[in-house]
Amino acid sequence: ESCKLLAILVANRSACLYDLKEFQETLNDINYVTRLNVYPEHLKHKLYYREAKCYNYIDTKKHLAASSYKLALDYLDLSTLDKSLIQKKKLEIKNAIEALENVKPKEQKLIINTYP
Repeated sequence: ESCKLLAILVANRSACLYDLKEFQETLNDINYVTRLNVYPEHLKHKLYYREAKCYNYIDTKKHLAASSYKLALDYLDLSTLDKSLIQKKKLEIKNAIEALENVKPKEQKLIINTYP
């Protein structure tokens, strides 16, 4: 029981760190919480959604965001939220995944020499 409370407290701290834009520290807390393996299933969607957004903000970790978004989607089905709110959040996450997929790597500019 005390381990579960610790997981909830650290998860709440990760939300505060996220609001402070401390994305790596947020990820550290989320990683810790998931390793404890006692965080309530009905709340995990929040954790993975926050994790995905952090990955999205860190250029070197952007490629990890999609799998976290998908985990957030999966865990939304276990949440105790109202069905309409679940649908709204699912749409939000699906839009985020779609936005990720539409971002192309920076295209290298081709310089064409027009001189004879």
